[in-house]
Amino acid sequence: MKDPATCMAADVAGGPPGSRLSRRSVVGCAMVATAASVLPALVGSAARAAPTGPLVNPADETIRLGPLGVRFLVTGDHSSGSIAAFEVMVPAKQRLAAPPHSHDHYEETIYGISGVLTWTVDGNRVDVGPGQALCIPRGAVHRFDNNGDSDVRALCVLTPAAIGPAFFRESAEVINAAAGGPPDVPKMIAIMRRHGITPARP
Repeated sequence: MKDPATCMAADVAGGPPGSRLSRRSVVGCAMVATAASVLPALVGSAARAAPTGPLVNPADETIRLGPLGVRFLVTGDHSSGSIAAFEVMVPAKQRLAAPPHSHDHYEETIYGISGVLTWTVDGNRVDVGPGQALCIPRGAVHRFDNNGDSDVRALCVLTPAAIGPAFFRESAEVINAAAGGPPDVPKMIAIMRRHGITPARP
C-alpha cells in the first residue's frame, strides 16, 4: 500500500508541469492515508480478540460440588464472551448448597434433559423436566432443588458468559470442605460476590 506522500508525488509526476493536485487525487490520497493508519489497528485488535493457545475442551472436567456435578461445554474464553453452557447433574433429593441469588449481568436459560428440577424464581415454583426450558431474567432471585426420586441432568446456558468454571471450582472447595454438612456461608457469599452474583437477603 502506498503512503500518502508517495501517492501525491506520483500524481504530480503524472500530470503536466506545475499542475496542482485535483480534488479526486486529494480524496484518493486521503483514503490511502486513512487505510494505512486504521488497518494495522484493526488487524491488531482482531489478533488480540482471538483466543490464544490450543482449543481445550472444557467437557473433559467435571467439577464436583458435593453430590452435584458441573461440566462445562462452552466457556466465554472461546465464544468471545458471548455464551457459556454447562451441564448440571443433581442426584435425587438434593438441594442447591448455595443460598438463593440473582445476577444482574446475564440471563440463565435452563433446558431439562432428564429428571425434574424444581426452580424457585422470585417466589414462583417452576418444574423443568425433559424437553422443557426456563429463562431466568436478570435480577430475579432463584434457586433449585431436586425433589424427585430420579437424578437430574439439565443444560444451563448463560448469555453473555459472565461466569465460568472458576466460580464453580472455588465454590467446590468450600462445599467439599464441609464434608456433607452446611458449607461456610460467609465464604460462599464472598465467592458469589467476587463473581458478580448477588446473594438474596435472608
